[in-house]
Amino acid sequence: MSWGGSKTEVARKLELHIVNAPLDKNITPLTINLADPVYLFEDDGKTELFRGFVVEREASSSQIYRW
Repeated sequence: MSWGGSKTEVARKLELHIVNAPLDKNITPLTINLADPVYLFEDDGKTELFRGFVVEREASSSQIYRW
C-alpha cells in the first residue's frame, strides 16, 4: 500500500496491491469494482486518513487498485 498527499491538497492517491489467487482456497477473493468507495483509517479505527473511489484497476498476477 502507498498513499500520498496532504489535507491541504485537492487530490490524494491511494494504491493497493492485492493478491489474486482464485485457485488458493486459503485466500478469500475480493470483489472491488470501479467507483466503489474506499476508506483508510489510522490503527485506532477512528481517525480517517483517506476517502475516495476506485478509479483504475490493473489485471496481473495481483490486482492493483488506484483511488
